[in-house]
Amino acid sequence: MATKAKTKSTKAVFKKVSKKKGVNVAAILILLSLLAALVVAVFAAQGGSGIRRAGAWNCDLYRFKVTPSGAVFVENLSTYYEPGQTADVFINNVRVATLSVPELPPGTPLRYLGKVTVPSNGIFTWYVDGSLDCDDRGEHKGVCNYAEFIVE
Repeated sequence: MATKAKTKSTKAVFKKVSKKKGVNVAAILILLSLLAALVVAVFAAQGGSGIRRAGAWNCDLYRFKVTPSGAVFVENLSTYYEPGQTADVFINNVRVATLSVPELPPGTPLRYLGKVTVPSNGIFTWYVDGSLDCDDRGEHKGVCNYAEFIVE
């Protein structure tokens, strides 16, 4: 008989615990739902900018350019969002500026970053070094004066 009494009391205790756990499970589900709603609200408030497809830098598709007049551009033709950074600009091996580079979504064509002073004869080398990754270099061999080619 002691076994039966023990069994009944165990069942009764189990029922009481189950009811309490049922309340705890419901409370946990409500809290998780509220947390999920909060996360969605935060991302929505940021305009979704917190959600990005991660990817490695592809320096063949993320490029800096300096024009003969000193305009500095960046482009991101990759399929990845690239974070903002800074870029040091060198003309004839001398750092002439540090420009702010914004975050760039995939497929961003040339975006103007700023202008640097270049030699008036148009002959110079340039180097742009991104603070996070990627760099580019080039040279300009002088400004072509088309008026000189007009034959009277």
